[in-house]
Amino acid sequence: MPLQENKLQTETLRQQIAAGIWRAILKQSLRPGERVVERDIAAKLGASLTATREAIIQLETEGLIVKRPNATTHIAQLSQTDIEQIYEVRAVLEEYAFEQAALNATAEDIRAIKSMYAEFLDLARQGKALEYVEADLLWHQAVWHASHNIHLAHSLRRLVAPLFGFSQLSLATQEGFDLVQDARLHAPLLKAIVARDTKRIRELYRETAAIWKKGTLEASPRKQGGAVKRKK
Repeated sequence: MPLQENKLQTETLRQQIAAGIWRAILKQSLRPGERVVERDIAAKLGASLTATREAIIQLETEGLIVKRPNATTHIAQLSQTDIEQIYEVRAVLEEYAFEQAALNATAEDIRAIKSMYAEFLDLARQGKALEYVEADLLWHQAVWHASHNIHLAHSLRRLVAPLFGFSQLSLATQEGFDLVQDARLHAPLLKAIVARDTKRIRELYRETAAIWKKGTLEASPRKQGGAVKRKK
């Protein structure tokens, strides 16, 4: 399995293993539907089977890994129905998170959100699609945390991470997809958060989320002519 082979430190071992699997998903070394073997991952990373199992459980709670009825473990795979249902819930929760960020973001939160936006805009200009998707998700997470509602942030992480790991990645790596244009969609949202304009942030979020949803659905396997198999 093409994961990093550097031996991991014992501190935050579970998080490091989980991050390693997440990076493998983003780099498409691990693909949707692929079987995950705990012993193989543990051997690659020089980690204990216990820590590896804990990391896989963490990723399962985040929707990136699923266990099938026969107890085998696989990378999650989203059908078009999954994507549509996720966006239905995301539309409610994330709009609220952006509104709360506009109300509750501290000066430090604002600085972080601005800095992260500049970073993923730069990645877009460089055409680094995989890095862009990862940085884009981190930006969204920063906004969720700026709401200062930890339960809301955790719920959105569980809901949205699979979209970025699979569907958004597929969209961003499509030939002709304009990463810079996609990045710039976030600028008005950022501006509204800085201005603490809750009414405007709600309007902007609905408009922007509709664009994100349309693009993601058009990049889904069914739209591309491939078969969609529901894995959940």
